[in-house]
Amino acid sequence: MVLARMVPDKPAPTSSAAESFIFDRIRDDLPGEWAALHSVGLTIHGSKPWAEIDFVLIGPPGVYCLEVKGGLVTREEGVWYTTPQHGANQGKRSKLKESPFAQVASAAAELFHFLENAIPKARETITGYAVVAPDLSWTARGPDIDLALVYDESDTLRSFEDFMDRVTKRWTTKVGSNWNRKLKVLGRADKQLILESIRGDFQLVPALRATADVAERDLIRLTEEQCTLFGRLASNPRVVATGGAGTGKTVIAVEEARRLASSGQRVLYTCFNRNLASHVAALLASDALITVRTLHGLMMEVVDRAGRRYELPDVSEDDLMSLFLPELALEILLDDAGAFSFDAVVIDEGQDLLREGYLDVIEALIGGDLREGQWRLFIDPNQNIFGGVAPAALKRLRDAQPVEWPLTVNCRNTAPIAAQVAILSGVPLSETLAPEGPDVAIQWFDSLDEERIAVEATVRKLEREGFTSERIAILSRRRLESSAVARSSIAVTDVSRGGSAVQVDGIRFSTVSSFKGLEADIVLLVDVDDLSTNEGLASVYVGTSRAKVGLYVFLASSERDRFRELAKEFGRRLAETTA
Repeated sequence: MVLARMVPDKPAPTSSAAESFIFDRIRDDLPGEWAALHSVGLTIHGSKPWAEIDFVLIGPPGVYCLEVKGGLVTREEGVWYTTPQHGANQGKRSKLKESPFAQVASAAAELFHFLENAIPKARETITGYAVVAPDLSWTARGPDIDLALVYDESDTLRSFEDFMDRVTKRWTTKVGSNWNRKLKVLGRADKQLILESIRGDFQLVPALRATADVAERDLIRLTEEQCTLFGRLASNPRVVATGGAGTGKTVIAVEEARRLASSGQRVLYTCFNRNLASHVAALLASDALITVRTLHGLMMEVVDRAGRRYELPDVSEDDLMSLFLPELALEILLDDAGAFSFDAVVIDEGQDLLREGYLDVIEALIGGDLREGQWRLFIDPNQNIFGGVAPAALKRLRDAQPVEWPLTVNCRNTAPIAAQVAILSGVPLSETLAPEGPDVAIQWFDSLDEERIAVEATVRKLEREGFTSERIAILSRRRLESSAVARSSIAVTDVSRGGSAVQVDGIRFSTVSSFKGLEADIVLLVDVDDLSTNEGLASVYVGTSRAKVGLYVFLASSERDRFRELAKEFGRRLAETTA
C-alpha cells in the first residue's frame, strides 16, 4: 500500500512524544491519497499574533486540523490544564489559555478563510478539526466537547484511517447535511494546490550585493592572516615570495615596505605597472622613507637628473626600455652611487622585471651586491604577458640564497572565481579559503554588437543589485577604441594609460595588462576570443583573477569547443589532485 505523504518526511523538532507517536500512525495507517503537514504555523489568525496547528491532513474529503495533547488533560472550574507524563516537563501541570477544541477550531476557521480565497474549490469541501489525546481515556462530556472528534487511548488499538473515517462522517453531517451543502471531493491536483498554498517549496536567494559584501569581509580577513604569517620573515634580509594571482602579494609587499621603513630604513617599492605604482603610492604617501616608482620611471628619473636623456637612441620602445635605458641608468648610478640609494627594495610583480639589465640597476640601487643587500621579490610565474621570466635572472637572485616563501592560499577571489580562473587559463587551482560567492557568469557572443548589448544589460543588472559604478571594472585585451565597449552607452573612464586606476568616479575600463596587480569587486572581462595561444591564456588568467566577488566573462562563440576542452582538462587535474 502506498503510504501517506508526510511534509516534512520526519517529525518537526518537538518535545511532545504524543506528536511523534501520531506522526508515525498517520504515516503508516493513512493511504497514499492523503498528505500530512506537521507543525503548521499561522500568522493570519484574527485574534492571535501567532498560532500553530499540530497536523494538517489533506485528503479527498477535505482538510482537517488536529490538535495533539499528550499526558493528562483536566478541566477545573472551566480552566483547562495539561500534565506531560514524559520528557523534560514530566509531571509539571500547565494551564491552557483555552480548551483544545476552541484552540483548534479557531485555527481551522482561519485556515479555511485563507484557503477559500486562495483556492475557490476549498469553499466546497470540508475544513474540519479534531482533538488527539492518545495517552488517556477521554470520558469528559459537555456541550463544548464532540466525542466523535476525539482520538484517545482506545483509538490507538485501531488504524488511524478508521478514526479519520469517523471524523469525515461527522463533518459531512455537520457541514453537509445540517447546512444543506453539497460537498465535493478533492482531486489530486486540488490536494497538491492546497499543500503548496500552505507549505510550498521555495528558495530565497541572497541578493548579489549582500553575498558579495559577506565574501569581501572574509577576503579581507584572509589577507590580514597572510600578512601576519609573512611577518615571521622579518629577520631575513632577502626573500623570494612566489604565488599565483590572488595570494596577497601586493598587500604583503606594501606592508613589508611599511615595516622596513618603520625601522628607519630608506625603502624603494618598485614594479612594472604604472597603475599599480600609482595605487601603491597613494597608500604609502604618508611615509617619507618610502619611494614608490615603476622601475622604468625610476630609471628615466635617474637619466633626467643627470641631464642625459639626449643620449637615449631613437629606437623601438621595447628596445629603449629593456636595453638602452637600463644601460644608461646603470652607468649613471655607478658614477654617482649616492644620488639614488636605498637600504631595502621591495620588488612587486617581479616576473615582469626579471631581466639581467634590470637586476643590474636594482643591485646598484641597494649597494652594488644582490648577495649582500636587503630585498623582497614577489613573483607570479603564471603571469607572462610582458616577455616572461628570464631563467638566468631568477637564478642570479636565488644564488643570493634568499628565503623562499610560497604563497599558496588565494585570498582575493571567491571559490567560484578561483575555479573559473583555473578552467579558462589552464593554471592549477590554488588553495582557496574564501567563502562561496556568486557563480561566475559566462556569456557567449557571435558579434561585437551582440557582446555590447550583453555587457550593457549586465551593467544595468549590477546597478539594480545596488553596486555602485566605482566597484565595477571592465577589462579587455584591446584598447577601448577597439573593444565592444567603445560604442556602448556605458559611461566609462579609461585608466589604461596611467593615472589612478583605483580612485575613479564611475566604471573603470582598462586593458588587462594595465590592470595587473589591481583588483575590483566586480570584473567584466570582455572581448575574449583567444583561449589557445599563450598570450591569450595569460591575458584571461590576469583578467579573471582581478575579480574579488563577481566575475562576468564574455566569450566569442568560436571558442566553445576550446572552452569545453579546458573544462575537461580542469576536471582531470582536479580528479588527480583529490585522488
